[in-house]
Amino acid sequence: MKKVIGVVGLPGAGKSSVCKILSEKGYFIVRTGDVTDDLINEKGLEFTEENEKKLREGLRASEGDGVYARLSFPKTEGHDLIVIDGVYHLEEWEFWKSKFDDVTLVAVVADPDIRYKRLSSRKVRPISIEECKSRDKAHLEKKGVGMIIEDADITIENDGGIDGLKESVLKFLDTF
Repeated sequence: MKKVIGVVGLPGAGKSSVCKILSEKGYFIVRTGDVTDDLINEKGLEFTEENEKKLREGLRASEGDGVYARLSFPKTEGHDLIVIDGVYHLEEWEFWKSKFDDVTLVAVVADPDIRYKRLSSRKVRPISIEECKSRDKAHLEKKGVGMIIEDADITIENDGGIDGLKESVLKFLDTF
């Protein structure tokens, strides 16, 4: 039987870091954001916050709020341990729950100032503090990420460093 972990959190909370830790324990990462990245590459666009937002919103407007889950689902084939990097809409979470019997939702949370610092100083596609705040607003108001976080089976706080995060994730796995 497949064992699936969905990961939700605001930008910079540490979703991808949690997924990387889980991959070290044998979980296959399905990154839903690859859908946007693939579209940007397909269209020959530059990777900017504006282009990503336009494509994300356009895709959801034309295909529905569960589109990222539907388009990412084929990547789960052939894997028994799966971690979904990015559950952003209730429709996506409902989709994942309909496809797998053993699915757990993990929320990763961190103080906004810590998240903004992470996002503005990352090596790949850093964004400004204003863009961070704009993303938070979109995630909370348009996507409903806050409701999904509230629905999580477990919450992992990530206000510290990678060692503390790894300890929290491994502790969760021991009880999972």
